Amino acid sequence: MKRTLFERVEDLSFITRYALVILITLLITAVWYEVFYRPVQKRLVRSRDEIATLRKRARMVNNMNQQTGNVGKYEIVVNKKVLAELKRPFEIDDAIDYMLHQALQIGIHIDNCISQGERKKEWYTVSPVLFNMQGTFDALQEFFEVISNSNFLVRCGPVSLVRDDDNRVSLRCIMNYYHLESDE
Repeated sequence: MKRTLFERVEDLSFITRYALVILITLLITAVWYEVFYRPVQKRLVRSRDEIATLRKRARMVNNMNQQTGNVGKYEIVVNKKVLAELKRPFEIDDAIDYMLHQALQIGIHIDNCISQGERKKEWYTVSPVLFNMQGTFDALQEFFEVISNSNFLVRCGPVSLVRDDDNRVSLRCIMNYYHLESDE
């Protein structure tokens, strides 16, 4: 006599049935997480980062326009001078040299600096660079202020800070340099 699945489950002890329900629930949750939740979260994080980059670029353009007097109350006007500055030839070595020079002036010790290649997007390029450096917390804070005020569009992250015994901080971070592709 063939028994149905339901009859077989009824014959199991309460604890076994309970464990089976938990196992099925975990399996459904794991599939939902991998198939639906995780890809959506990755897209959200990517979109958030791109929005932050575009906002920083808009602030830079707005500041340049304020200096030249071409700004409306709520609009950003990109003139030829600003656009030429944004599309100027970009060398990652120039950006790295600038950052290393600034770090040394501030008093930060650079352990190493490694370029991670380039990722070309539709209309811009991202050049990630891994920095390992040491300094006081105040010096590292000043370094990030210098970066944010530079002509280079940079997003820092992920960042790892470890405090050493002698009141110094070891920093490891990836700095993503963004630049527009030229129309040539």
